[in-house]
Parts: sequence; structure tokens; C-alpha cells
Amino acid sequence: MANKNKKYSTLNTMLAGIERIFLSVVIGFVFPILLGLAGWWGSIPFVPEKTILYFALGGFMLGVLVDMVFLRYWTRNALRIPLFWLALVYLFYSVAMFGFFMGVPAFNVVMGPVGGYYMGMRLRANGAQKDEVERTAKRTGFFTAFVLMVACAAAIVLASLDSSLEANISGMFALAKPISKTIILALSAVAGIGLVVLEYAITRASVKFARFGG
Repeated sequence: MANKNKKYSTLNTMLAGIERIFLSVVIGFVFPILLGLAGWWGSIPFVPEKTILYFALGGFMLGVLVDMVFLRYWTRNALRIPLFWLALVYLFYSVAMFGFFMGVPAFNVVMGPVGGYYMGMRLRANGAQKDEVERTAKRTGFFTAFVLMVACAAAIVLASLDSSLEANISGMFALAKPISKTIILALSAVAGIGLVVLEYAITRASVKFARFGG
């Protein structure tokens, strides 16, 4: 029994360490990325192109400095941060990922389980019971699915405005005969619906896993 309890305690310690790293990474990248992008885009109208990179790096390093001062405090209090700020962080990462992958929303699906696991950790810290976990899992799932739905809709709009869409798709898949834009957009809409449903399901599962399985 003593060995079993010792193993259980060791696993809990390892999980706590992994979750601290998880929170530090999620929170810690916000300001370096945000200020790096601000330095990049904010400097474009005012400086020569060859110096833009320096402003971006300056913004990134300023974000690192902010983390050096505040990250430990933020991480320690991460499970008590008001949900409004957490929603903003989630939206920031969603927009950044959408832009990084050039408007392809499939990669945004990974945001759901990240947000879901965080909410499960928060519920665990508060000792939430099964009924509250179920309500929170549903709400979190609806939120992440809605954000992804907006991303999918934006991707379809951008695709509809792309005059070279058919040629790009045909070249990507080495098609002998180009597919019409209407078919491409229709297939994209169906795929988007599937992604949104998947996002809702895996977000709910992540909340419950972090609360009861973590």
C-alpha cells in the first residue's frame, strides 16, 4: 500500500510539473508574439524594409522582458484569472494561428483541446462536481466551436475572392481537370462543418479528462 501511495504521489507531482509548464508556455508566448507582431506591422509605414526585422525582434524581446517580470505571478494565478481575459488569449492564439497558416483553419482545431484542458484544470482546482463539469464542458465546447466556425467562414470568404483558387487546388493535387470554384467552396463548407463538430467533441472530452482523468 505504501508503494502504491508513493507511486500515486509521484505521478501527481509529475502531472503538476507538466501542467505548470503547459500554463507557462500558453501564457508566456502571448506578449512576445503580440509585441513582436506590433513591432513588425507597426514599423512598416515608417522605416525602410530592411530594418523592419529589427523592430519585430525588439518587440519580441520586450515581450520576453515582460515575461521575466510577470510570468511567474501569472502562472501561479492562472487558474483564477477572469474568464474574459482567458477568452481574449484564446482569440489571440486563434487569430495568430489562422494567419500563420495563411487562412487554413484546419490547424485551429488544436486550440479546442488546449482550451478544454485548461478549463478542466480550473474545475479540478475548484473541486467542481460532475454536473458543473458537464455544464462547463458544454459551454467551453460551444465557445471553441463558434470560434472555429468563424475561422472557417473567413477562410471560405477569402477563398471565394481568390481568382486563382481553381488553378492552385488543381496544382496542389495534380488534377488533370480543374475543379470549379463552386465545388471547391461547397466541399470546404462541408469540411468546415465537420471540423466544427469535431472541435466541440474534443473540447468537451478535454475538459472532462483534465478534471477527472488528470
